[in-house]
Amino acid sequence: MSDKDTVDYLYAAKGRGLQDLATRLDLNTRLGNFDLSNTIRRRLSLQDGMSLLDVGCGTGKHLSEFRRQTRITVYGVDPSSQKLVDDEIFFQRARAEELPFRDGVFDRATCNYAMYYTNRWQEACNEMMRVTKDGGLIVISGPGIGNNSEFYGLHRELFGDISDIDKIGLEFLDQKLIPYLVAQGVTFMAELRGNRVVYPTAEDFIKYYTSTSLFRMTSRELDPTQMVGTIRRHLSPIYEEGKQFENIKRVRIVTIIKD
Repeated sequence: MSDKDTVDYLYAAKGRGLQDLATRLDLNTRLGNFDLSNTIRRRLSLQDGMSLLDVGCGTGKHLSEFRRQTRITVYGVDPSSQKLVDDEIFFQRARAEELPFRDGVFDRATCNYAMYYTNRWQEACNEMMRVTKDGGLIVISGPGIGNNSEFYGLHRELFGDISDIDKIGLEFLDQKLIPYLVAQGVTFMAELRGNRVVYPTAEDFIKYYTSTSLFRMTSRELDPTQMVGTIRRHLSPIYEEGKQFENIKRVRIVTIIKD
């Protein structure tokens, strides 16, 4: 399956795409101890009057939160067509490697949990730097090495290996993007943050699991209803003992300074 086919399956009519994304963002924020949006906002050093582009913006949740806290103009691009959470977002349907903007028009740019969905990621990275003003900041975030090890361990125990897109996501920032930036002589800072997510009930975990690309890709081969039943039976003894399933999401955040 090509990168375009994967994106189309996950985010177009065949999948629940952006609804799933919104579910994951909500659960990670409510059940975790780390606020990704707030961290990205601080790394961007947003100030009133700035313009911000979010590449792979999804429903525009991050942009909407940024705009509420700072008087900025926000733009979003995404290959899918969706209903945005905020009417004040200037949205264009486009792919990350072909941004429809002139050189140096944005003060800030960001791409969160999206760049590894294209195998033309070098072009996507270069495009983000192209449309950002000199002296501007670009923040790219995604899974760090060791991310969701408890989650993936449970999946492997019950259903076998994780999907290719999950493998790509796990290694992308540390093993591809950061070495590329070093080779290109780009000035950047990289940090690894942890988000401990605790699921109060088995149904909370199932809600999260069924909103992931891992479930969506695996259920192309296995019956999704049977998968959910298997997880419920596996987790039931844990919660009956008064325990809870938890996992650590490791978030890699790369902040680029456009020279």
